[in-house]
Amino acid sequence: MRTSKKLRATLRCEGLEGRECPAVQVFNVAGTLTVVGDLAANNIQVTDNGSDVAVLVDGNPAANSPFTGVTSVVIRGAGGDDSLSYTSNNTSSVTSVRLQGGIGNDTLTLNGEALGTASASASTIQFVMVGGQGADTIDASLGSIVAGDTVSLVISGGSGVDNITVGLVAKADGTFSLQANGDQGNDSISVSANLAHDSAGSVSLTSNGGQGSDNVTLTVAAEVDGTLTLQANGNQGADSISLSTTIAPDSTGTVTIGTGGGQGVDTIDLDVTAVVGSALNILAGGGMGIDTINSTTDIRTGSTGTINSRIDGVLKKDTLTSLVTVDGVKATASALDALVGAGNWAFVLDGNLGFDTGTYTDGVVQPINVEVKNPV
Repeated sequence: MRTSKKLRATLRCEGLEGRECPAVQVFNVAGTLTVVGDLAANNIQVTDNGSDVAVLVDGNPAANSPFTGVTSVVIRGAGGDDSLSYTSNNTSSVTSVRLQGGIGNDTLTLNGEALGTASASASTIQFVMVGGQGADTIDASLGSIVAGDTVSLVISGGSGVDNITVGLVAKADGTFSLQANGDQGNDSISVSANLAHDSAGSVSLTSNGGQGSDNVTLTVAAEVDGTLTLQANGNQGADSISLSTTIAPDSTGTVTIGTGGGQGVDTIDLDVTAVVGSALNILAGGGMGIDTINSTTDIRTGSTGTINSRIDGVLKKDTLTSLVTVDGVKATASALDALVGAGNWAFVLDGNLGFDTGTYTDGVVQPINVEVKNPV
């Protein structure tokens, strides 16, 4: 008698190829236009046309673009080395724009030259640019700000070696504030502004290096009939800070200039040329490291306001240098008295808690707790 054997088949499961189809997503919900990149290197361009907002993804129009009724724009890159840009329009209803790079070496661009040049009514516009992780390049250019408008720009480089550039070429009759932060990494921050004749608004420009050995540059040429506030800081790390300002004739406003090294061995170069309108206030502080501060101030004919300048070493053994001139010639107390009036000016070099070395213009700068060597 035969015994039959049943043959059994062996079942196997074979993996299929991935079916994921990552793509850039675009939503327009309740006036907020959101564009979210995928893991690839995306090129996302958002352009405000005034009546609508157009979106290009890798050179192609997004589905349903252009969009109407937009009041807020959010652009996020996600993964990959992304290129994100936003272009403003002077007749737009958009009041909030955020560009965020995410992971990767991203490029973020804000084209705001058309800001406020023909605004029908007072408005408030907020721009935020965040590089995120990676070595990012952030570039912003801004135009005129009309009376009644309030515009703010906040930049954060995030982690990585970032390059931040901001340019403001404008007649500023409204209010503008800039906060540019390098955050973590050895960053480069360059801010320049050219304020046109009769700029009567309020402008505040602040650059902070953050952690790392940063290079911070702030350059301004302006006629100030309102207020201008400039601040350049290194914070942690061995930083290089350069702040250069030229205040034009016919200025009637108030200019306040500040710079601080923070922690680390910092080098600060401060160069001010000014026809002082209402007031000129300068405060430069080295911070907690062994710092070098070089200050040059040239007061020009036509100045009528008060002048207060203080160069402060704070801690450690710092090297402080202050040179004061009137129309390019070494200043004397009598020359400053004749220009702005006795009691209306003060230049102070203060080593503070360290055993410092200072040089000053004899008869002008009054040293406090500074070992003066070879005064000129």
